[in-house]
Amino acid sequence: DYYGDWLEEAGWCHVISEADIATSGKAESFLTASHVKRTRYGHEVTAAVLHMLLNKAYQDHWYETKVPQKFEDWKKSQEDQYPQFRFWSTTLKLELLLLEFVRSIRSADFTLYKESISKLLPWFFAMDHTNYARWLSIHLYDMLNLPQTNPMVNEYFEAGRFVITKTKRKFSSIGIDHAHEQNNKCVKGDGGAVGLTEDSHQLLKWMVSGPELARIVNEFEEGLPFNKVKDITEKTNHHEQTEGMQTRFSDHVLALMSGFEDIGNPFLEESPDLIALDTKDVAEDDAIKNMNRAEDVGKEMFDSFVKNHIKGKDKSIFDTISKNKLSIFNRPKQRSISKKDELTTLKKSCHLFSQLYIACQVRDGNLDEFFMHENTAFPPSLSKNGDLRSGNKADLTSCLRELVTKANGQKVEAECIILDGAAVVNMLKPNSSSTFQEYANREFSQFIKNQVANRIDIVWDVYMENSLKLSARTKRGKGTRRKVLEQTRIPGNWQSFLRVDKNKQELFSFLANESIKMNTKKTIVSTINDLAISNHHDCTFLSPCNHEEADTRMFLHAKDASNSGMQKICIRTVDTDVVAIAVGVFSQLGITELWISFGVGKNHHLIPIHSICQSLGNAKSRCLPLFHALTGCDQVSFFSGRGKKNAWNTWEKFSDLTTGLLTIIENPSIETLESSFPTIQRFVVLLYDRTSTDTEVNQLRKHLFATKGRSLEGIPPTADALYQHFKRTVFQGGFNWCQVVIAIQNLPKPEDWGWKEYQKKYEIKWTTLPEASKICQELIKCGCNKEKGCKGRCKCKKASLKCTELCKCQGDCAES
Repeated sequence: DYYGDWLEEAGWCHVISEADIATSGKAESFLTASHVKRTRYGHEVTAAVLHMLLNKAYQDHWYETKVPQKFEDWKKSQEDQYPQFRFWSTTLKLELLLLEFVRSIRSADFTLYKESISKLLPWFFAMDHTNYARWLSIHLYDMLNLPQTNPMVNEYFEAGRFVITKTKRKFSSIGIDHAHEQNNKCVKGDGGAVGLTEDSHQLLKWMVSGPELARIVNEFEEGLPFNKVKDITEKTNHHEQTEGMQTRFSDHVLALMSGFEDIGNPFLEESPDLIALDTKDVAEDDAIKNMNRAEDVGKEMFDSFVKNHIKGKDKSIFDTISKNKLSIFNRPKQRSISKKDELTTLKKSCHLFSQLYIACQVRDGNLDEFFMHENTAFPPSLSKNGDLRSGNKADLTSCLRELVTKANGQKVEAECIILDGAAVVNMLKPNSSSTFQEYANREFSQFIKNQVANRIDIVWDVYMENSLKLSARTKRGKGTRRKVLEQTRIPGNWQSFLRVDKNKQELFSFLANESIKMNTKKTIVSTINDLAISNHHDCTFLSPCNHEEADTRMFLHAKDASNSGMQKICIRTVDTDVVAIAVGVFSQLGITELWISFGVGKNHHLIPIHSICQSLGNAKSRCLPLFHALTGCDQVSFFSGRGKKNAWNTWEKFSDLTTGLLTIIENPSIETLESSFPTIQRFVVLLYDRTSTDTEVNQLRKHLFATKGRSLEGIPPTADALYQHFKRTVFQGGFNWCQVVIAIQNLPKPEDWGWKEYQKKYEIKWTTLPEASKICQELIKCGCNKEKGCKGRCKCKKASLKCTELCKCQGDCAES
């Protein structure tokens, strides 16, 4: 399916499944058209939604510019400027071409049939569907020449007899091959036609009798009482022309429309990038070039094939049709590099173990030393091709919520509500606002006023240039830069606007200033860069502040509310980090109740932190942030194949971890880190093998790989890599998250805690030891001449090792 190649990894399947039109598996099957009816329906709904989104974008443009412009002129201009617009505009065009072809069959329109095929054919050539391209070109040529070659057949076809009409229902004709398949189904057994092709006599009998048997079966079924319909209108109406089907279609269109708008109307994207809807991965530059030239390439190949292979007959129709390999989203830059890295890593591992096997035929191998080193520069148990290995942080909240009774139906009477400003802005789309001033007055201020509390704190992120989170932000792609002023029009694509850090900085400052101007008796406190401002409150305790993230700064505001005598506080967030920090810091706040309003929509939960702390106990509660960092967060890797629930269950059975983490919490330093590291090693050993008696990860690495046949990703990191991982854990959970109620945090240099600085950016310091291939003595090989023998400069001789077949002398030298 050429259409599936076009849409692969563009995010379409994700939006389809999120809108509950199909499950994720069925949505993926639409790309291959494995179920024709479902696939057609998916394209029908998508075409309707894309048409509505396109018209909405045109109306917004008209309203914003007040300049009259024809729709087609505007559309052409947008396609030339913005790749995202062009991609989805072409997608809509392909959708309509597909449905136009279906219409030609259903309505028995031979002229439309030929026109739709002629429009579709270039895309088969462009997207490398060579069989369809070859034979459909020949079929179209034959159909166009029917008036000359066979006028009578052409007359029949023009009358609509190129398809089969089995009923009186409207818009229900089917292709001849489709009708044949239906007749074949009538006479096939449960095993289909299996075995018939092996016996020519039986096959001939089946071919001769099959049509007659199909006719008899159909006449019998039509004569059954429950198939006799009295109402003539029911016989002539299309089978999908019912109120139920129309309601279903309408509901799916609205759901998909909502799904697209939540992600951002692609026709309002003003970025120079081509961006996947779901992952926000940015396609490489070649993808944009391929997209722009796909149709022209297809037309050129189609014209050339007809001219040289069909009309001119200079070349055989069976000659190879060259492939274009016009990848769009299915091979984005990040993925191609990732696949290449995975292949390189695999080759290096195979090469390493091959060398080790050959060397150990002559030398005694030291496996203990071998498993002290990682096989590659990036530990596969902690890294995904050089990046931090990610996982599902939210699993931790599930573990915590199991400790207490569900509180979703409970009414929280908080005296102070603290909001994560960035999360609020992401939730509040500018539905009815056209300018930033209107957004501040209608959406944002109204949301703040609706909060039921005497004091409302709005805490914003600060975007620092030399930040550990910089690499994560760059992966989100580029957006549209727009100056935030009172009367500046809001961009149509809200999510694209929020991808630019400068946009968010200006928007956050603007909303912070607007929030304290509200006409309300409530106390409003808002951060603005390193300061805090308020309409009624003294912010001396809150500013200046050097916190980068609202995740930590919100607890400084909670402490300030506590100092003001408030005992019941609620924090609104969508980040699991905040939940973990809340449990760890609750005892320092001096309040009776702390609630977390977590998540959005159907995934929203009320989490009573005070009840969780009571269930966990003081020691385990204080350790939770460090445990969360150790098992994976935004700045610290997850362990491959070991999620939060697995780690939580291991912690419950290994209470010594609490003692080790508590030592770090009370005094984070290199000394306490080293004293606690044996406990961390034992915890990781149990995390990977609960029955193991090993105390060091290097021992377990050898055992799991040699005895249990685990893959390199399925064994723990080396002790050295784990030590660097634990350093990053202590930096995040021991220093940053343990100073959340202090306005000016005293953080050490990241370079001393598992990071390294490169070109004014921080990169991960995975390990201090060289790779196994560069250090293991078993792999030492010399370059000595076989005839002359190994002399004093021989590497093997210097290491007191015998030469092997890896050496240039192949181990046959006189010295061996």
